[in-house]
Amino acid sequence: MKKNEQGFSVVEALLIVVIVAVIGAVGWYVYRAQKNTTKTYNTAAQAQTGEAQPKKPTPKPPAPADITAGWKLFTSAKLGYTIRIPDGWTLLTDPASGILMSGKDTTGITYKAGTMATVTEQQIGDDASHPFVLAQGAGDDVLSKYTNQGTVKAANVTGTKYYYLYATDPDVIGPSKGTKEYRYHFMKGQTVLDVTYSILPGDKDNTTTVEKAIATFSIN
Repeated sequence: MKKNEQGFSVVEALLIVVIVAVIGAVGWYVYRAQKNTTKTYNTAAQAQTGEAQPKKPTPKPPAPADITAGWKLFTSAKLGYTIRIPDGWTLLTDPASGILMSGKDTTGITYKAGTMATVTEQQIGDDASHPFVLAQGAGDDVLSKYTNQGTVKAANVTGTKYYYLYATDPDVIGPSKGTKEYRYHFMKGQTVLDVTYSILPGDKDNTTTVEKAIATFSIN
């Protein structure tokens, strides 16, 4: 009778071991199947959204250097303005009137990087046949012949850009036929100043350099 009881106990123990092993095997199978399914689903989702590999942000290009920062700074005590003069320029100024201008040809406004501009003081008359002139501003009677080309921003003031094409030769003195003239007109309080840039037929167009200089212009 004891042997039968002992034999039955061994059988029960073996059954329990087998059942536990089966349950463990089934559980492991289910776990593996579920893990593989999740991995497959995530891979498919990433392929659809294109997010399998996080993209690195594209670095922003460095801001271009301000070439005007090293240009010669000129101040007119008479007219109350400052402006940076492009490298290589050779200008004239009359302290009595505050006028700043180039010579009568474009050699004085030829840009040469690394060559500091020069400004020579001398008495200047009313001769307006100079490619670059910074002087007291014109009135509406003069500006009325120009075409308004919109606003132009300087360092601390916003002005108006005008354009005029000389269609005929002057009767006495003045720009020749075909001359293009840009006038940058600025007003601040009671101060009215113009920067005039003229391009004679056959001359190089230096508008880009001139307008970089104008961007540094300020009225005190």
